[in-house]
Amino acid sequence: MKQTSHLMLGFARALLILIIGMYLFWKIEEYSLGVDKAQQFVGVLAIANFLILFILYRNVFQFKGWKALRGHRKLPKKLSAALLGIALLILVFVAFQ
Repeated sequence: MKQTSHLMLGFARALLILIIGMYLFWKIEEYSLGVDKAQQFVGVLAIANFLILFILYRNVFQFKGWKALRGHRKLPKKLSAALLGIALLILVFVAFQ
């Protein structure tokens, strides 16, 4: 029972980080790109935001919490750099459209 509750709390924490992060990124993009452009490219921007949050979660937030987890590792640096590069390319593409 204790293991299940920790699993559910971890899932709820990850979901909360995802929701808050996506909302904050969306508001920043609305402000910087303008509402019309942000709404026009909402799907593409969501992919870029998810990639950035995925990198942050796997490399930072996963290790900060109430229970130390064994066996969890950070993303490899090359994979982190590649995913971040893809996300930044998407953001630059949208900014100059």
